[in-house]
Amino acid sequence: MTEKDKGGAPEGNKNSVTHGVYSFRDHGEQALDVTGRGRFAELSELVQTKPGVLGMLQERCVQAVLMCEILESYVVTQKDSGKALVDIPILKQLPAFQNSAQRCINTLLQHMKEDPNALDAAKVLEAVKRGKEGE
Repeated sequence: MTEKDKGGAPEGNKNSVTHGVYSFRDHGEQALDVTGRGRFAELSELVQTKPGVLGMLQERCVQAVLMCEILESYVVTQKDSGKALVDIPILKQLPAFQNSAQRCINTLLQHMKEDPNALDAAKVLEAVKRGKEGE
């Protein structure tokens, strides 16, 4: 299997060394620096318990929703400053950010079924979303 088949950067491509994703994929933990190996150990421990996994899902959910809101705010600011929507290239990525945020919320809610407050949290998120649309 070639790098192209794996979806990685071709040999010699600066991305293969810039971010380390492909190196980690191909070589595992030993490809990480000291900080990365520490984080690997921390995450490995977290995913061994349901509360640890839920905590990670919650953190990722918050990040996804916040990134979506940041992007939405940027687009609105650019539009309000007179820029045409077609001249805001990142706008094309907005559906992907919205989809990621919604998928995170859905995944988190599926894993929080036993929590009686989970549905209330979903209602709060929907209310916040409706409130932003009304601005």
